Amino acid sequence: MPIYRNPLDTPEIRVRVVQYLSMEDIINCSQTCKAWNNEFAAHIWHTIDLKSQPKVKELHYKSVAKNGNHIRIIKNIRKRSELVIFQDPRINKLSQLTLRLKTRNGYHHQAAELIRRNLDTLETLDLSGDDTKDERTVFALSETLVPPSSACNYQLTSITLKYMSMTRESFSILLLCCPQLMDVDIRYCTFSGDGGLELFQHERMSYLCASIEQVFKPIVDQTSTPLLVHFPNLKTWETWSFEEPLEDPTAQTLKNAILEYCPNIQKLYTNDSSSSVMCELLTKAFQNLTSVRFIYGNITTAVVLGLLLHVNTLTTIQSYDPCDVVNWSYNADEALSISDGFNEGWMIHVLLSRCPHLSVVDLPTHEMDIDMVDRFPWACKDLKRLRVRIRGLDTKELIVAAIDKWRFEHRERQRSALASLTKTEKNSVAFENTVDQERELPTAEQTISTTTAIGGADANTNQQPPPPLPQQQQQQQGEASNIVNNPIVDKVVRQLLKFEKLDDVWLGYKVWGPL
Repeated sequence: MPIYRNPLDTPEIRVRVVQYLSMEDIINCSQTCKAWNNEFAAHIWHTIDLKSQPKVKELHYKSVAKNGNHIRIIKNIRKRSELVIFQDPRINKLSQLTLRLKTRNGYHHQAAELIRRNLDTLETLDLSGDDTKDERTVFALSETLVPPSSACNYQLTSITLKYMSMTRESFSILLLCCPQLMDVDIRYCTFSGDGGLELFQHERMSYLCASIEQVFKPIVDQTSTPLLVHFPNLKTWETWSFEEPLEDPTAQTLKNAILEYCPNIQKLYTNDSSSSVMCELLTKAFQNLTSVRFIYGNITTAVVLGLLLHVNTLTTIQSYDPCDVVNWSYNADEALSISDGFNEGWMIHVLLSRCPHLSVVDLPTHEMDIDMVDRFPWACKDLKRLRVRIRGLDTKELIVAAIDKWRFEHRERQRSALASLTKTEKNSVAFENTVDQERELPTAEQTISTTTAIGGADANTNQQPPPPLPQQQQQQQGEASNIVNNPIVDKVVRQLLKFEKLDDVWLGYKVWGPL
């Protein structure tokens, strides 16, 4: 008699099931038995966010310590009472840590101990000083990161520093101790003691987030070497300025420093910068940019003209996600209504008509007039991602109708291309299969063409592609019958079909692909 076994007794099945459970269900499962607890506990304790999970603060530190080996991410430690919860040595496999530093006695020592204990696994470190005080928080981070032994293998790739103070020498040591570092975010920090020291240059670091003033005035009221000197291979700079216009440094000073210290910058993200500052950066400071991201509300005619100076290299144009839309998401279950304040929207068409290398256009706030396409045909034939809204295509039903029709026409083109392939490339397919016997087996259509080609040239001349099966015909007719006839829908579809590589489309409601 066969022995019945519950499928959930198989660990491999439980691993798959847990992906579809809510946190409440996972907690209930963990209380079923010891075996289940060992597996489900890892999901319960993987991430602890003290802001969204305030009840964790009420737990005894021994309860947290018992599951310390499961904890991988800790976010929003803001008080000493919260830091104490994680002092057990068993919490030593963190990959991400976010904490706010306090000046109270013992706090820095406990914070440093938690960081040191996880240096072998820590990948992301986010430290913030006290933003309620004028003086920046001094924390011996460089000493904390000094390896206790040569056997340490640091994994730290991203570090964020806010409202902190350190010497340039300490900052150089920090960079030296993190050979895998790629992303650095520095905000509202002060530095001291430039002193003519040799400043460490991190060859791997490629992304910097820091204001222009932070980079060029690291030491307040004192001339010093810009922070750019530390990052010779910098590729992306997300920056902003509190000055308007740029005076100290000027745009020319910026350009000279970039050419001297970071000549490989290709991507500019202008976060929270005014239109005039952004225009100066595009026209006077940066050259040959491949990617630009900006706040759409700051776009002006001058900014578009600035972007046009980079037409030979520009591949990506993006705006930051709208901040004035509640619960903003590209996958929202409704067509979002967003106000486009740029009255010269036709210039976006000019931009797309002049940039032949564009592959990504993300402008969700922009409402495009599809009628302008005829006046300014787009030059970006290799477009892969398009995220804009279309004027008149403002309901979920119309957007879905346009996507359905685009998909249908795309599939029809693929079928026609396949049929054309079987008719015009039979001899080449036959030759390739004859020369290389180990090639993958051909498709059914290729097999037909190969057989015909080998059979003789006469058959090759009159051979027609095989007609679709009746069931295929019914399916195609069913797809076509569900498509709405609308002039705007038709214009949008014709435009989308011009881009053979397009595989990511957002027109105001969800992200779609061609299949």
